Amino acid sequence: MISLLNAYFVNVYVSNEDYRRKAPSVPEEERKAYDQIYHAALKKKLSTGTVHVYVLTPEGDPIDSIHVAHASPDKVTATLKAAVEKLGTPEGKPLFEPKPQSFSPKADLEALVLHLIARAVPGKVGGFWGYLPGEDWIVYAPAEWAKFLPPAGSAAGASWDIDRDVAVKLLNYFYPSTENNDISKNEIEQVSMKGTLVSNDRVRLDASLRMKHPFYHKKDGATVDAVAVGVLDFDAAKPAIRKFRMATEKATYNGGTFGVAVRSVP
Repeated sequence: MISLLNAYFVNVYVSNEDYRRKAPSVPEEERKAYDQIYHAALKKKLSTGTVHVYVLTPEGDPIDSIHVAHASPDKVTATLKAAVEKLGTPEGKPLFEPKPQSFSPKADLEALVLHLIARAVPGKVGGFWGYLPGEDWIVYAPAEWAKFLPPAGSAAGASWDIDRDVAVKLLNYFYPSTENNDISKNEIEQVSMKGTLVSNDRVRLDASLRMKHPFYHKKDGATVDAVAVGVLDFDAAKPAIRKFRMATEKATYNGGTFGVAVRSVP
């Protein structure tokens, strides 16, 4: 399937939020092209919707479509082969070199940049969404990440509560892939993060979270319950955080299980 995509197609993916929000973040011309493809597929009585694969001619005319819930490797491969045969498309090299789909945002050199990956455990969450990892980037300004560090004069073994806003800024993203990625719709029912000074340059973090996160964009009662442990290495003299790592020990959502891993990047 990947070979077919690379050799015969120009692959494009879009985010619905960029096109369908009240103030679209894409140019008007691009939004109109998006709508044109959708309405052309409707007229041809093809499967349509906001989570679809559309196969287009070079002119942008849809000739086939697949709902993502039905987009198994066999189904997609068969659809692609049929399109190549119908259009007589010659094999060629990819027009664009592969590159990461998610990358670190621009940030001040003194900022703490965290890369978070969340994924459902296979077999525990049904359907298409269980196969998709979610990625997020969380950026802490120096005044924020300083609140992860121990209070002045702390000795090994000392514990303290991490500032709630600082903890929530990270834990708000502790959920598996869902249709809804608007964290403003999260409802945090319980959250805690405690720091413990393990040595003069290392802090252990223990976090817990109970949070309602709608799978779609309306309330549905789906709830995250998560327990996570982390460690950060710091330089007290500067001060600076040299390394940050965190992972869930246990996490459930909407009847299934998932895992989250967080790491700092330079």
